Amino acid sequence: MTALIFFLLAVAATLSLVWIEQDRQGVDIVNTVKLQRAVDPGRRIVAVANFNLTRTDSSATVTVIDRDGATIRTLQQAAPLSAGPIRFRWGGRDDSAAPADPGRYRLRVQLGDQDRDIIVPGTFVLAALDRRPAASRTQGRR
Repeated sequence: MTALIFFLLAVAATLSLVWIEQDRQGVDIVNTVKLQRAVDPGRRIVAVANFNLTRTDSSATVTVIDRDGATIRTLQQAAPLSAGPIRFRWGGRDDSAAPADPGRYRLRVQLGDQDRDIIVPGTFVLAALDRRPAASRTQGRR
């Protein structure tokens, strides 16, 4: 009888662990993602990320990261995000307000309440910023 009870408890524990893992991996918390992929600070073109959040989170952090996963710009730091449509804009600058290097960047959504770290599919492409003075950019044009 003791062996049967032990066996049933082991089966129940295994099934609950499988269910928890499927819940963590199977639920698409950030979905319906749409990215405006081109960013050009010189022309004031900003990146726009639209996505749907299926669960409210009271401690969400949203960042722009480079290809190595380093944070370039923090768009939201440990603040509430309500379930539903979400929109963030990025103007191609880092956390010190300096222009970020040209290249590809991704959006990371960290949901503190749910212990989730999601790198949103797709990339932003940041164009090179023309740092010449306005007069030298227009020379030769008529």
